[in-house]
Amino acid sequence: MTTYVLVDGENIDGVLGGILNRRPGPEDRPRWDKIIRFAKDWQHEDVIALFFINATNGDIPWPFIQALRNAEFRPILISGPDKVVDDAIMRTLLSLREREGNVLLLSHDSDFRMALEGLRQSEFGASRHVGVLGFIEHMSHEYGELEWVEKLDLEYDAQAFLGNVILPRMRVLSIDDFRPEDFLGAIDPTVPYSNQIYLINRNLSSPPVGQDDKHDSHDRIENTESNHISAENHSNSGIRENFNQGNHSTY
Repeated sequence: MTTYVLVDGENIDGVLGGILNRRPGPEDRPRWDKIIRFAKDWQHEDVIALFFINATNGDIPWPFIQALRNAEFRPILISGPDKVVDDAIMRTLLSLREREGNVLLLSHDSDFRMALEGLRQSEFGASRHVGVLGFIEHMSHEYGELEWVEKLDLEYDAQAFLGNVILPRMRVLSIDDFRPEDFLGAIDPTVPYSNQIYLINRNLSSPPVGQDDKHDSHDRIENTESNHISAENHSNSGIRENFNQGNHSTY
């Protein structure tokens, strides 16, 4: 059985920008070869990975596309009106209803809920595994209602970032893990507050981030500034604007 990986590049980049509160740089972004390795290990199956890129404005990041190819992705350049990448992913999910195989979706967007439900209801639904990979705290709450969809974290499960990358993520703590003294100490003025809370949360409730980057010297993808996945187009700008304003409800 094959695992099909579908990447909503604009959404992943936009949510990452919201976490960082700035446009992600090459060193901030996931290592896509690590995601391929994770997808292969997830269900121990061969992988077909599709990476959807909005090419409507003609700004095509060719170096990034070549890097994706080197990482065993199949880049798909899409042009059209409005949410063209979402439309392409939706059509692909509908097509996968008629194919046997697992599906791993990289997105936080609730627009895909019905298409994921269709995978479950199809002829192959009982035997296929479906997962959503991203930043769990930013995933649409609608995915949480689908108990049969596995929610996976880009940083903690896939370990898709370099070992020296620390993302200032705010996590929801279990009451059993909450210790008031961790939040009542002195604040280090040289360290951003969000980073300090991130480290507390990480120590309390998050699995350790893998520091083993021994493979990176051989097969690391060197992302360049051109791999911004059409970050200047209107769709991604909208994603960033929503996150900078704190409106996370649909992602």
